[in-house]
Amino acid sequence: MISFGILVHADVAMVKRLIRVLSPNPIILHIDAKSENFADFCSLATDNVTLADCVSVNWAGFSLVEAMKNIFVKFLQNPGEDNDRIVLLSGLDYPIKPITNLSDFFNLNDDVEFCRYFEIDKSSLHYKAQIGDYHCWDYSPFGTAESFLGWKRKSNIVVRRLFERTSILRSKKQRPESLIPAHGSGWISFTRKTLTELMSFITPEIDKFFSSSFAPDEKYFHSLLASSSARNATVDKGPMQFQGRGTSKLANLHIIDSSLSKTFTESDWELIKDSPMFFVRKVTSRDSQALLDLIDLRILQPKEDLNL
Repeated sequence: MISFGILVHADVAMVKRLIRVLSPNPIILHIDAKSENFADFCSLATDNVTLADCVSVNWAGFSLVEAMKNIFVKFLQNPGEDNDRIVLLSGLDYPIKPITNLSDFFNLNDDVEFCRYFEIDKSSLHYKAQIGDYHCWDYSPFGTAESFLGWKRKSNIVVRRLFERTSILRSKKQRPESLIPAHGSGWISFTRKTLTELMSFITPEIDKFFSSSFAPDEKYFHSLLASSSARNATVDKGPMQFQGRGTSKLANLHIIDSSLSKTFTESDWELIKDSPMFFVRKVTSRDSQALLDLIDLRILQPKEDLNL
């Protein structure tokens, strides 16, 4: 059985559409606690849609790891088999293959964990600094509420950057013993068996180390996997050889543009329909509706009662 964990913040219409095409599979929503649409997202809970404990999420902060952990805890609380899967998505993802195809794919690869990674110690200074220097992207001294011209958000970024610039004045960060830091895409999938093992490795020392790292959602579970008995159970049979900067190179099940920010539209249809991947990231209800309609009509064959 495949379960889907979805991290949501905005675009309720997009999330509704995503839930409908993933159902009736179990879905676990994590709602950003500071979302202006929090109540609307809560109303999406149904028999197959449950809510994980919510935290306020900041881009590139450890809070995103906490949100991921809360989804995984909820998944593991539900009874199931060792080869059950959890697939992590955002609310701006969409399947580009029928879920039955994904299920068949997982059955053919039942011993593979879809969490590609490279070892940071064998990469570049860029990634080494992301874990070796001090970062504080959850620090918001001016608050997180929306403000005129976004001055609070911009002021928070300035403070965080100043904190990073003075990192050299602080004591060297202590890496937890036996931890192998690794980096990859944050959109991952684990079997219940391996995820149970990884969650059992978590210690306060590991959390402390990553809480002052940059974009730990792209490192935390990858590092746990790299340090575990399942380190070679990936598509690459272990760590990838470092190929330069670009997290999109480590995509597992998604089409992800190298910019990491592109919104896919109808003009990308040829790329979408010919892709061997299972999801596209990212799409929105406003800019991608024509593309989503094409995917539904020509690939997913939605249920007759799907209200779009």
